[in-house]
Amino acid sequence: MRFSTQKNLFSFIFFIALLITGACKRDSSEQIKVIDVKKEFSIQPWEILKVSGSEFGFLIASTDKKCDGTKMRIVPLVSQSSVSINLQAFINPDSCLNTTDVVRDTTKLGLLSNGNYALQINLKDVVLNKGTLAVSDTKLSLQMQTTDGITIPVTDISRVPQGTIWGTLKYNADQENLVNAFSDSLKTYAHNFSLVNGNYGYFQFIDNTFTLNPSTTATTFTNQRTYFVRLDQPLSSLKNLIQNTKTKLGKNGNLWLMAYNGVTF
Repeated sequence: MRFSTQKNLFSFIFFIALLITGACKRDSSEQIKVIDVKKEFSIQPWEILKVSGSEFGFLIASTDKKCDGTKMRIVPLVSQSSVSINLQAFINPDSCLNTTDVVRDTTKLGLLSNGNYALQINLKDVVLNKGTLAVSDTKLSLQMQTTDGITIPVTDISRVPQGTIWGTLKYNADQENLVNAFSDSLKTYAHNFSLVNGNYGYFQFIDNTFTLNPSTTATTFTNQRTYFVRLDQPLSSLKNLIQNTKTKLGKNGNLWLMAYNGVTF
């Protein structure tokens, strides 16, 4: 009789537990609300070319135009196996005189060994996006699980090979002979070559076609030549050729070249 009473008591407790569990279940018809976060930041991987060796970072910009003088507060954090970027705020000037362009900045992560890094891109300490940053000898790649509050226009950046030189020579028609002489002389120091298809950040190379990404040179001239070569000699060997050409061009042209190690002429 005592055993039967205990059995009934356990059955009653189990029944009550089932009622509580059922009451806590979410109605299958209930919809999860998704908060739409405004995409305020654009971010992509970037290779920072330096004489001491390439560093890695992110090229970050606002997605819309801001007042002149607006800055971004960005906090990077790098550990042995993870990278975190906190996009904290836009810092506005005291007064907004003009709204002319988006705000851009390059955030440095330093030297990273090859491998995969756990990545977090945080938006104003509120929205957390997780993903992976992959670093290799030839490429930087992002793979994100979410992109709330951010856009990622480019997920893969190919690394610039050693010896690569690129740039433009803008000139007026009466400088054609000088430009031809420069082009012929450059061939004695460097040669044309091919790359694996990809976006190299500073330029793109697709199907043996080299395209220089937009430069900051505002001055316009009648003609332009684009150069993309691999240097066969020390970079210093170009210094005199470039300086002499610039002197002869004067105000009638603009010569700009950039090298694999970040040196510009």
